[in-house]
Amino acid sequence: MTAQLFKRIFRRGCIPLALLAFVFGLPVNSQILPDAPIEGVTVTIFSDEGYKLWNLQGSSVAYNEDGGVEVKEMDLEIYQGQEEKEIDMHIVGAQALYESENQTVAGKGGVFVDGDFYDIEGDSWKYSQDERIVQVTSNVKVVIDYELEAFLK
Repeated sequence: MTAQLFKRIFRRGCIPLALLAFVFGLPVNSQILPDAPIEGVTVTIFSDEGYKLWNLQGSSVAYNEDGGVEVKEMDLEIYQGQEEKEIDMHIVGAQALYESENQTVAGKGGVFVDGDFYDIEGDSWKYSQDERIVQVTSNVKVVIDYELEAFLK
């Protein structure tokens, strides 16, 4: 077989098949996910105005089949979402599951939450960016450091 004949067969047969396979395979394989944990990860979320909302760090992360991200040794700083960039809440957990679609972070292991005038410890927890609420539902310990003015006279 001559080289020209081989090129002609290749162009007429293989290239259209390869293009069809690429076009039909693109929606199925449009996302590339690592199959091993990634070490030392930081994810920063910004508001529509460009202000920092939260900063999520972990010693390692791994993608699961449901689209969530498992984070080990999680450190989450939640900001006020304003120009000052002050930290509103700080959450530290042994492990967590981050779901980017609904911007939530949740965990079943130990968690420590440090707010402006409170500290919360517990086991089962969830934080939602839309609601800006952290819920600790198991083995909860709350310490409130807030001075109440005399309201009974």
